[in-house]
Amino acid sequence: MKKSYLCTKFQELTMTAYLYATNLPSNLKFAGLIAHTFITIENDKCETVKYAAYGPQYNVPFFGMNMLARKFFLQDQKVYTGEDKKNLKAKIKIPVPQGKTEEQFIHDLIEAIDQYDATDMLRYNFIPLLHAEGNCNTSTSTILQRSGVPMSFIHKMNRSIFAFNTGFAFRPKPWTLSERRTVLQRHNSRPIAKFSEMNRRALRSCPSIVHLLHFRIPEIERCLE
Repeated sequence: MKKSYLCTKFQELTMTAYLYATNLPSNLKFAGLIAHTFITIENDKCETVKYAAYGPQYNVPFFGMNMLARKFFLQDQKVYTGEDKKNLKAKIKIPVPQGKTEEQFIHDLIEAIDQYDATDMLRYNFIPLLHAEGNCNTSTSTILQRSGVPMSFIHKMNRSIFAFNTGFAFRPKPWTLSERRTVLQRHNSRPIAKFSEMNRRALRSCPSIVHLLHFRIPEIERCLE
Protein backbone atom coordinates (compact mmCIF):
# COMPACT_ATOMS: atom_id res chain seq x y z
CA MET A 1 0.00 0.00 0.00
CA LYS A 2 1.31 3.43 -0.90
CA LYS A 3 1.98 5.66 2.06
CA SER A 4 0.51 9.11 1.57
CA TYR A 5 2.53 11.23 4.03
CA LEU A 6 -0.27 13.84 3.92
CA CYS A 7 -1.72 15.69 6.93
CA THR A 8 -5.41 15.54 7.68
CA LYS A 9 -5.60 19.35 7.64
CA PHE A 10 -3.46 19.81 4.56
CA GLN A 11 -5.44 22.72 3.11
CA GLU A 12 -5.22 24.76 6.33
CA LEU A 13 -1.46 24.57 6.79
CA THR A 14 1.43 26.55 5.38
CA MET A 15 3.68 24.25 3.38
CA THR A 16 7.39 24.52 2.64
CA ALA A 17 9.36 22.21 0.34
CA TYR A 18 12.96 21.18 1.01
CA LEU A 19 15.67 19.33 -0.81
CA TYR A 20 17.86 17.22 1.48
CA ALA A 21 21.29 15.94 0.55
CA THR A 22 22.77 13.25 2.76
CA ASN A 23 25.50 10.68 2.80
CA LEU A 24 24.59 7.62 0.79
CA PRO A 25 22.43 5.42 3.07
CA SER A 26 24.92 2.57 3.14
CA ASN A 27 27.72 1.20 5.27
CA LEU A 28 30.20 1.47 2.40
CA LYS A 29 33.46 3.12 3.46
CA PHE A 30 33.14 5.74 0.73
CA ALA A 31 29.44 6.48 1.41
CA GLY A 32 30.33 9.91 2.78
CA LEU A 33 31.74 10.94 -0.60
CA ILE A 34 28.47 10.25 -2.40
CA ALA A 35 25.31 12.35 -2.09
CA HIS A 36 21.81 10.93 -1.84
CA THR A 37 19.00 13.45 -2.32
CA PHE A 38 15.32 13.43 -1.45
CA ILE A 39 12.43 15.88 -1.16
CA THR A 40 10.11 16.68 1.72
CA ILE A 41 7.15 18.97 2.17
CA GLU A 42 6.98 20.26 5.72
CA ASN A 43 4.83 22.50 7.87
CA ASP A 44 4.91 23.87 11.40
CA LYS A 45 2.08 21.73 12.75
CA CYS A 46 2.47 18.17 11.56
CA GLU A 47 6.12 18.26 10.47
CA THR A 48 6.89 16.26 7.32
CA VAL A 49 3.72 15.71 5.31
CA LYS A 50 5.22 14.38 2.08
CA TYR A 51 8.42 12.47 1.51
CA ALA A 52 9.86 11.38 -1.83
CA ALA A 53 12.99 9.28 -2.22
CA TYR A 54 14.11 6.89 -4.93
CA GLY A 55 16.67 4.12 -5.25
CA PRO A 56 17.40 0.62 -6.55
CA GLN A 57 14.47 -1.73 -6.13
CA TYR A 58 16.73 -4.62 -5.08
CA ASN A 59 19.71 -2.56 -3.80
CA VAL A 60 22.01 -3.57 -6.66
CA PRO A 61 23.03 -0.19 -8.04
CA PHE A 62 25.19 -0.96 -11.07
CA PHE A 63 25.02 -2.31 -14.62
CA GLY A 64 21.34 -1.62 -15.31
CA MET A 65 20.37 -4.84 -13.48
CA ASN A 66 17.71 -3.15 -11.40
CA MET A 67 14.72 -0.85 -11.47
CA LEU A 68 14.37 2.69 -10.15
CA ALA A 69 11.73 2.51 -7.42
CA ARG A 70 10.08 4.80 -4.90
CA LYS A 71 11.73 3.96 -1.59
CA PHE A 72 11.65 4.57 2.12
CA PHE A 73 15.00 4.92 3.90
CA LEU A 74 15.14 5.02 7.68
CA GLN A 75 18.24 7.22 7.49
CA ASP A 76 16.20 9.81 5.55
CA GLN A 77 13.52 9.82 8.23
CA LYS A 78 16.10 10.29 10.97
CA VAL A 79 17.66 13.16 9.02
CA TYR A 80 14.48 15.12 8.31
CA THR A 81 13.24 14.69 11.89
CA GLY A 82 16.55 16.04 13.20
CA GLU A 83 17.56 12.80 14.91
CA ASP A 84 20.52 12.24 12.58
CA LYS A 85 22.73 15.26 11.91
CA LYS A 86 25.99 13.55 11.02
CA ASN A 87 24.69 12.23 7.69
CA LEU A 88 23.16 15.55 6.61
CA LYS A 89 25.09 17.38 3.91
CA ALA A 90 22.57 20.11 3.05
CA LYS A 91 18.99 21.15 3.65
CA ILE A 92 17.85 23.62 0.99
CA LYS A 93 14.54 25.43 0.97
CA ILE A 94 12.92 25.17 -2.45
CA PRO A 95 11.55 28.56 -3.51
CA VAL A 96 8.10 29.02 -4.97
CA PRO A 97 8.64 29.60 -8.71
CA GLN A 98 7.80 33.00 -10.08
CA GLY A 99 4.22 33.22 -11.29
CA LYS A 100 2.90 30.54 -8.92
CA THR A 101 1.28 30.78 -5.54
CA GLU A 102 2.55 28.61 -2.72
CA GLU A 103 -0.56 26.44 -2.98
CA GLN A 104 -0.11 25.98 -6.75
CA PHE A 105 3.55 25.05 -6.33
CA ILE A 106 2.92 22.50 -3.59
CA HIS A 107 0.11 21.00 -5.68
CA ASP A 108 2.40 20.75 -8.73
CA LEU A 109 5.22 19.29 -6.62
CA ILE A 110 2.98 16.57 -5.17
CA GLU A 111 1.59 15.82 -8.61
CA ALA A 112 5.11 15.44 -10.02
CA ILE A 113 6.12 13.15 -7.15
CA ASP A 114 3.09 10.92 -7.63
CA GLN A 115 3.47 10.65 -11.42
CA TYR A 116 6.21 8.05 -10.96
CA ASP A 117 4.70 4.76 -9.82
CA ALA A 118 5.59 1.08 -9.86
CA THR A 119 4.42 0.52 -13.45
CA ASP A 120 7.07 0.34 -16.19
CA MET A 121 9.82 1.76 -14.01
CA LEU A 122 13.07 3.14 -15.41
CA ARG A 123 16.28 1.18 -15.04
CA TYR A 124 18.38 2.09 -12.02
CA ASN A 125 22.03 2.93 -12.48
CA PHE A 126 24.48 4.60 -10.12
CA ILE A 127 25.78 6.55 -13.13
CA PRO A 128 22.64 6.95 -15.28
CA LEU A 129 24.04 7.79 -18.70
CA LEU A 130 21.07 6.54 -20.71
CA HIS A 131 17.73 8.35 -20.89
CA ALA A 132 15.98 5.19 -19.69
CA GLU A 133 18.13 5.08 -16.54
CA GLY A 134 17.94 7.08 -13.33
CA ASN A 135 18.87 7.27 -9.67
CA CYS A 136 17.84 9.27 -6.59
CA ASN A 137 19.46 12.46 -7.88
CA THR A 138 17.97 12.36 -11.38
CA SER A 139 14.60 11.75 -9.74
CA THR A 140 14.70 14.72 -7.38
CA SER A 141 15.94 17.13 -10.04
CA THR A 142 13.32 15.83 -12.49
CA ILE A 143 10.58 16.46 -9.92
CA LEU A 144 11.88 19.99 -9.32
CA GLN A 145 11.95 20.76 -13.03
CA ARG A 146 8.47 19.29 -13.52
CA SER A 147 7.05 21.47 -10.77
CA GLY A 148 8.47 24.66 -12.25
CA VAL A 149 11.68 25.26 -10.30
CA PRO A 150 14.04 27.12 -12.69
CA MET A 151 17.22 25.38 -13.83
CA SER A 152 19.26 28.34 -12.58
CA PHE A 153 18.23 27.52 -9.00
CA ILE A 154 18.66 23.78 -9.54
CA HIS A 155 22.25 24.42 -10.65
CA LYS A 156 22.71 26.63 -7.59
CA MET A 157 21.47 23.77 -5.39
CA ASN A 158 23.86 21.45 -7.17
CA ARG A 159 26.80 23.69 -6.29
CA SER A 160 25.71 23.63 -2.64
CA ILE A 161 26.07 19.86 -2.39
CA PHE A 162 29.71 19.08 -1.69
CA ALA A 163 29.78 15.46 -2.75
CA PHE A 164 29.60 13.23 -5.81
CA ASN A 165 25.91 13.61 -6.68
CA THR A 166 25.81 12.01 -10.08
CA GLY A 167 22.66 12.71 -12.07
CA PHE A 168 21.53 15.84 -10.25
CA ALA A 169 20.71 18.76 -12.58
CA PHE A 170 20.65 16.44 -15.61
CA ARG A 171 17.95 16.95 -18.19
CA PRO A 172 14.65 15.63 -16.82
CA LYS A 173 14.02 11.93 -17.11
CA PRO A 174 10.84 10.46 -18.63
CA TRP A 175 8.49 10.61 -15.68
CA THR A 176 4.85 10.03 -16.58
CA LEU A 177 3.71 6.51 -17.48
CA SER A 178 3.34 7.34 -21.18
CA GLU A 179 6.81 8.94 -21.30
CA ARG A 180 8.42 5.96 -19.56
CA ARG A 181 6.75 3.46 -21.88
CA THR A 182 7.89 5.35 -24.96
CA VAL A 183 11.50 5.55 -23.83
CA LEU A 184 11.62 2.01 -22.47
CA GLN A 185 10.20 0.58 -25.69
CA ARG A 186 13.02 2.20 -27.64
CA HIS A 187 15.61 1.26 -25.02
CA ASN A 188 14.52 -2.36 -24.68
CA SER A 189 15.02 -3.04 -28.37
CA ARG A 190 18.80 -2.67 -27.93
CA PRO A 191 20.96 -5.79 -27.33
CA ILE A 192 22.52 -4.40 -24.13
CA ALA A 193 19.05 -3.77 -22.73
CA LYS A 194 18.05 -7.39 -23.42
CA PHE A 195 21.11 -8.55 -21.48
CA SER A 196 20.18 -6.26 -18.57
CA GLU A 197 16.63 -7.59 -18.61
CA MET A 198 17.94 -11.16 -18.28
CA ASN A 199 19.98 -10.10 -15.26
CA ARG A 200 17.01 -8.32 -13.73
CA ARG A 201 14.80 -11.39 -14.09
CA ALA A 202 17.52 -13.51 -12.50
CA LEU A 203 17.54 -11.16 -9.51
CA ARG A 204 13.78 -11.43 -9.13
CA SER A 205 13.78 -15.23 -9.40
CA CYS A 206 16.75 -15.84 -7.12
CA PRO A 207 16.73 -13.73 -3.91
CA SER A 208 20.06 -15.25 -2.86
CA ILE A 209 21.75 -13.33 -5.69
CA VAL A 210 20.32 -10.14 -4.26
CA HIS A 211 21.81 -10.96 -0.88
CA LEU A 212 25.19 -11.73 -2.41
CA LEU A 213 25.25 -8.41 -4.27
CA HIS A 214 23.45 -6.43 -1.59
CA PHE A 215 25.12 -3.22 -0.52
CA ARG A 216 24.02 -4.02 3.02
CA ILE A 217 22.00 -0.87 3.64
CA PRO A 218 21.77 -1.08 7.41
CA GLU A 219 18.28 0.25 7.97
CA ILE A 220 14.83 -1.11 7.36
CA GLU A 221 13.57 0.03 3.99
CA ARG A 222 10.69 -0.81 1.75
CA CYS A 223 9.43 -0.01 -1.70
CA LEU A 224 6.31 2.16 -1.67
CA GLU A 225 3.95 0.22 -3.89
